[in-house]
Amino acid sequence: MWATVDVPPFADEMHERGRSLAGQLAPILGPGESQHFKPGSDVFSEKTGDCALVENGVLRFYFREKLIRIFTTGDWLIAHAFAGLEECRLEADFPSTLRTFSHADVARALANHPDRIEIWLEMQAVETQLLHVLCGSCMEQEIQPQVQIREFAAGDVLLREGETSGQIAELVEGRATATIGGTTVGQIAPGELFGEIGFLTDQPSVATVTAVSNCLVQLIDRGDFTRLIRGRPHLMLNLARTLATRVADLDRRVAGP
Repeated sequence: MWATVDVPPFADEMHERGRSLAGQLAPILGPGESQHFKPGSDVFSEKTGDCALVENGVLRFYFREKLIRIFTTGDWLIAHAFAGLEECRLEADFPSTLRTFSHADVARALANHPDRIEIWLEMQAVETQLLHVLCGSCMEQEIQPQVQIREFAAGDVLLREGETSGQIAELVEGRATATIGGTTVGQIAPGELFGEIGFLTDQPSVATVTAVSNCLVQLIDRGDFTRLIRGRPHLMLNLARTLATRVADLDRRVAGP
């Protein structure tokens, strides 16, 4: 799960629980129907059935014109979870594909597998509570940072050594590697920041970051970074942890074997 508001730890646990429940239901739902969405299109304006799997792409969920959650590949959308939420929209950020299941698909699957009914009910409850927690956090914080999400293919350069950038980057999805002078100095996993030294010091980047797999990267401008950390204060902890790791790695290299 990726959200632009700070959420309690149990929200991540709820997200993982929802994905686990969905994994138990997916095999009985059948092939469903593929629906394609162009960038900028409103998913809610289309009939997407009772639930849908994000097969590829990125969907942004806005509540009262504030971006609070991003759905990426492997996430599930449960229609019941959005019920009762006003002033919200779900917008495709890239060409996106959903595998959707109608009410009839779900009813037929549950009729053939009654042992999954409780799983279906729990999944709806978990997803509903999760979205309401995020919307509640948004109402409390009133944060509306402007973030940019970019998509990179394996082999693309995300950040080039020697270049100056006014943005800090967070890897949302995929894997990347960092090199200095062609030598690999580290790996970057989802949730990790990169380009932080140049961002904080206004100095050129000390490393080149290259996508190992298809990647989604969040780019944050300097002004928006301040607003974002007000909504997601744990980003400062991530930044401090990243900087400490970089310093420790540098110390080890200077000390030698």
